[in-house]
Amino acid sequence: MNTNIAELFVLTFINTFGIFLIIVILANSYKDRLYQWFVIMTVFLLGWVNFAYLGYVEENLAVAGIAYRLNMSFVFIFLFTAYVFLIENFLKINHSKLKWGLFSATIIFVFLSLFTNTLDREVVAKEWGNDTVPGILYPLLSLYILIVICIITYYLISNYFKQSIEGKRKILYFLIGTFMLIVFNVIFNILSPLLLQTARYQHFGDYSAIIFLAFTAFAMLRHKFLDIKVALAAFLISALGMLLIIDILLLSDTLSEQGLKIILFMFFIVISVILMRSVLNEIKQREELAEVNKALEKSKQRYIDLAQEQKDIIDVMGHEIRTPLTAIIQELNLSKKVIFPDQEKWKEGKLPPEKQKEYIGLMLEGYDTIDKASVQAASIVKNMLETARLDKKRFELSYEKFDLIEALDTSIEIMERTSDQNIDIKFQKPASLKLEVEADKTRIKEAVEGLLRNSIKYRDPQKSLINISVNIVLEGEDVVVSIKDNGIGMDPGDIPKLGKKFVRLNSQMNGGIKRPGGTGLGLFVVKGVMEYHKGKLIIESEGLGKGSTFSLKFPRYREPEPSAS
Repeated sequence: MNTNIAELFVLTFINTFGIFLIIVILANSYKDRLYQWFVIMTVFLLGWVNFAYLGYVEENLAVAGIAYRLNMSFVFIFLFTAYVFLIENFLKINHSKLKWGLFSATIIFVFLSLFTNTLDREVVAKEWGNDTVPGILYPLLSLYILIVICIITYYLISNYFKQSIEGKRKILYFLIGTFMLIVFNVIFNILSPLLLQTARYQHFGDYSAIIFLAFTAFAMLRHKFLDIKVALAAFLISALGMLLIIDILLLSDTLSEQGLKIILFMFFIVISVILMRSVLNEIKQREELAEVNKALEKSKQRYIDLAQEQKDIIDVMGHEIRTPLTAIIQELNLSKKVIFPDQEKWKEGKLPPEKQKEYIGLMLEGYDTIDKASVQAASIVKNMLETARLDKKRFELSYEKFDLIEALDTSIEIMERTSDQNIDIKFQKPASLKLEVEADKTRIKEAVEGLLRNSIKYRDPQKSLINISVNIVLEGEDVVVSIKDNGIGMDPGDIPKLGKKFVRLNSQMNGGIKRPGGTGLGLFVVKGVMEYHKGKLIIESEGLGKGSTFSLKFPRYREPEPSAS
């Protein structure tokens, strides 16, 4: 009697838990096919467990026989629904032949179970409860169950590594539930009868199906149960459900009273579904609100960054572009004040030769100043435009095959000829006289020329000669162009800061020598050019006063574009 009460309590808990899961699933998403098949699978699992218990405790052997036949039929249908739920709806694997083969086998076994004695021959009463005598096809039943479980396990394991992190986690829970189901059934349905010479505990293997159900449900709704409101609602529903089931099974005196309570229980399920839907909807709305707040916070931070960036642009550009414009204006004003008053005499040829020479000298000096200032202003504007293109992902490359040595020769020659500084550029060429690469020729030349100007700009004032060496080496499939100078160098700790927009180093050398001003956009653009070439800008320096090395590393040939299939 005590055993029956204990088992009745276990059965009540299993039914309560199963019904609770059905309520939660229906409340969460009753239109989703995955959830629909989970509910169907749960219903047949509960039928399997309940009819196994009824067959075990029923005193009327004829009724017990019917219960056991229904129990076995529900086992077959449960296996088929588990396959459809896990393989077809979760893994999205649709093998029509296998599915219909399992469906046909299920129909055959259900027919054999309900209408023949080939699976269960008869029911016999024992001192501890009812037991079944296996029929001639019972071993075939065990083999079929093993095959279905192996098929499900195979698909879960073989598809584990194809899933996302969340998908892998779900498959792991499914596998744990399936493993526990197998272990308990082997212990209670196979080993226990063999070792104890009794099938008294065989139905405990049936109860282990709830473990599979629990792991499966947790895999699907794990994140839902982490919320305290859901956990509290789930606890209350479970407690009320258990009390109602106990009342129906133990405290009902007549069938009519039991029927009325069953109707009330169904009403309870409907109310529970509505309750859980309201809780889950509240959580969903809260999660959506959190996402909106997160997006707003991100937009706010982006707005602050853009405002600060705009301020930086105004501050830096206002300062930098003012310098060349001021030089241009000053030269024009000088010409206006000194030369323009005598322009009529100049035109008429009445200006003394000494004055003509003086004015021509002033005009040449002014032209030189205006030319340099114009180049500087144009460079600033160009860097701004290139920066805007990089920011908006509108930077485009025009690939072509060209001789890198010849292209750099031209750039170095222009730099030496146009610079007003005392410079010595040594071009250390590779052994071959020609080095063909596939890249954007204009961008590569501009990047090299920008780094050369950088070396000249950040020269060491204490040195009369600017020494620059340009070197080309091959590293596997990459080509590396290195530009090394004897300039003021930099603190190695400052190197990671370079290449970002508007970043300028303020470190000083011994003797208080300050770095020249700048926008901080030159290296940003060079770095962007390299990134678009699938390469990188490498900056090295041993310290202040020890010069710097800037290297452009990029693939020698462009990787072929993937063909559209």
